[in-house]
Amino acid sequence: MIGFETLNITSLILSTIILGYSAWMDLKTREVPDRVWIIYLPASSILLILRLISNPQIANIYAASILITAGISLLMFQIGLFGGADLKAMICLAVALPTNPGKALITSINPIFPLTILYNTYLLSIGTVAYILAKNVEWRIIRGEVLFNGVGETSHLRKFLAIMTGYKTIYKTLREKVYLYPMEGTSMESYGKGKRLRLLVKVEEDRDRLISKLGETLGNGEDGVVWVTPGIPLLTLMFAALLLCTFIGDILQTIVFNTAQFLIRRKV
Repeated sequence: MIGFETLNITSLILSTIILGYSAWMDLKTREVPDRVWIIYLPASSILLILRLISNPQIANIYAASILITAGISLLMFQIGLFGGADLKAMICLAVALPTNPGKALITSINPIFPLTILYNTYLLSIGTVAYILAKNVEWRIIRGEVLFNGVGETSHLRKFLAIMTGYKTIYKTLREKVYLYPMEGTSMESYGKGKRLRLLVKVEEDRDRLISKLGETLGNGEDGVVWVTPGIPLLTLMFAALLLCTFIGDILQTIVFNTAQFLIRRKV
């Protein structure tokens, strides 16, 4: 019979290949074909069964890892933080790697490996905020353009959240870039009169419909200025987090622990 560690390594190699391809497709088109998951899930399930046969004692932690990860992923999908491909990737990943298959340099206190990957994925996404802020600085200071004209009354809190999650560009760019989503709602979508900033944009919304409706409200067509938010290539960041957490460890845990220790020393 194939050894338990060999099966773990095989699952890691399979996950690296599948998520690596998915990451590339996510960056390129923001879409991943369903055949990827049709291959990944059955292959992962077979490897899972073989590991359970090889080491039945792991059944409880494996079951807990898969169920908790699937539940959290479904919740995130329902509230719009996940796309369909992200949900499928997390469920497949939970089946393939319920626990860490390697020996990371930094030991994690979290035994549910897919969740470690999940929250480190969002940690990596912070880099997107820096990019967005840079775009807003360029628009306001370098170009000397106004940021919040044409979107109705906007509170200071909404303005702060807007510049952290989106930036301004022309309508033509919004239409051409598949990773951009409109942040401006219209009266046709019950957002009040005129246009208003939408701070929560669900990744599963009909992008073409939203863009078309927004285009109807623009007076200067293709050159009209609109607020947009970039869709984060979550599968690309998930792939990076998989490698990071497997070989280096739980980075978010390390940051939290080191920060806590620093604060305790300061008090002492």
